Amino acid sequence: MFYSPLLGIRNIIQNNAELRLTIQGKAHEQLEILGNQNEALSPDEKQKAISEKLEQYKNLINYDEQRFEEALFPLYEEMLDYFRKNYWLADKETRRYYPALLQFVEVWNRNLKDALPIEVWEALDHKESNLMDFYQHIETKHEELRLLLKNGSPTKPYCN
Repeated sequence: MFYSPLLGIRNIIQNNAELRLTIQGKAHEQLEILGNQNEALSPDEKQKAISEKLEQYKNLINYDEQRFEEALFPLYEEMLDYFRKNYWLADKETRRYYPALLQFVEVWNRNLKDALPIEVWEALDHKESNLMDFYQHIETKHEELRLLLKNGSPTKPYCN
């Protein structure tokens, strides 16, 4: 089935993104609490207390960036490669999404290789939300085909 591997890859990316956002949100909350707990301290003491913890929070951001580059971005490339190799299995409507996925991967490739000036990156407004229609589509198609296989074809309810 064409859609199942794409949806599986998408789910890995989505679950990792949700976890990253949860952790970063909690980190932001904890930094605020840390700042508030140290209000009784002098500005120098407060800065020292926060600075001691700040390195761990920087490591969190660095980890997320490294994780994206080394583990998650290759999944986008895998998705694109799978789509390319199995293009013939995709229906006409699905094929419309190939250019968006290709563009998403190529722009990130350029960015990760420092081959895209920051001004161009910002002007492109390059976000994963540009792929949300594609993600919804593969989920819908996957479910349609899953139900068709479960219930049998409208013209041929069972195999002999």
